[in-house]
Amino acid sequence: MERRKFIATTMMAGVSTSFAGCSENDSVPEETDGTDDPEESGTSDNGSEDTDGEEPEIEVTLSVETNDVIEIAETKATLTGEVVEVDGADSAEGYFEWRQNDGEWSDTDPESVEAGSEFSTELMDIDDATEYEFRAVVQEADETDKGESKQFETDELIDISFSDDWENGNFTDPLWEGTEHYDTGYIEVVDESTPDGGSHALSSYSDGGLSIASEKEFRWDAAWAFETLFKVPDELGDRMYWRYNLCGDDQLTVNLGFHDRGLGATEGQLSPNLSGELLDNSGGNIDVDWEEGEWYHAKCHHDGEGVYSLKVWQSDEAEPSSYQITGTGATPSSEESPINMDPHVAWTDMRVNVAYISYETK
Repeated sequence: MERRKFIATTMMAGVSTSFAGCSENDSVPEETDGTDDPEESGTSDNGSEDTDGEEPEIEVTLSVETNDVIEIAETKATLTGEVVEVDGADSAEGYFEWRQNDGEWSDTDPESVEAGSEFSTELMDIDDATEYEFRAVVQEADETDKGESKQFETDELIDISFSDDWENGNFTDPLWEGTEHYDTGYIEVVDESTPDGGSHALSSYSDGGLSIASEKEFRWDAAWAFETLFKVPDELGDRMYWRYNLCGDDQLTVNLGFHDRGLGATEGQLSPNLSGELLDNSGGNIDVDWEEGEWYHAKCHHDGEGVYSLKVWQSDEAEPSSYQITGTGATPSSEESPINMDPHVAWTDMRVNVAYISYETK
């Protein structure tokens, strides 16, 4: 019986097997190394399919959420967002779109973000008392996702800069008015050399109680600093108090009492402190050894969030680098109220001179 051989031929672009019958005298196809000519097979040199050099497309999926605004102030606010998903890429760019309501959108500078990361941007020099809209955006190549739009409103800018040093010899703006509570009391502008280089001072005399109020009223619900330069009486006597009442009736008092003796009590000096209905914690007292006839500075600061600080120092000494006591409590209301100076004395008389008073929002 005639012997037959079976020959299988494999093609890279597919596999086909043919069977041919032949005699033992027929020639056998030449053996090869198992590879085909790339030009004939339609493959590239590395054996992959020829796609004309194009990389396969990778689908990118992005997701971002708009978070709340933090640290809103009069002319600035911090926008925050969170990247939920970045699939198909190692990272993306995150930024914010923002505008005044119904205005044109503006973009913040982009930053590199990753899935699960939070990002933020501080808007500066924006308008006070204005409503704004914003949304978080994440972008990679041609893919973009935007979070929901949210709104915020900037605080009203309270811009106050006031000082009075009585250098023209008169009750300058704002005018000051003294009201007697007991017996005799009055105020006047006197000639006196002061440590700040001035030549006049507002002098108050009282042999009981006297309230000195500015005719002008001020807002106190912002961040502010109040400062004064005053002279301790030339002679300390019974129950001598010097106070500044700020933020409205009984709301915040800067107590600069000098001396307390009476009703059989032991003679002693009073320490500066803060008191008033706004405070939950007054912060304690400042240890000051008052010297008769000497000038002292006092500075009270409010941070705009219910934190009140005070420092007192003698005029011929350097100003302390930090506040000596700090109290905490509520923020003042937006209702306007005057600056009040309140000298009080019992069983004797007292004169206190003031070189200047300043009040400035920060």
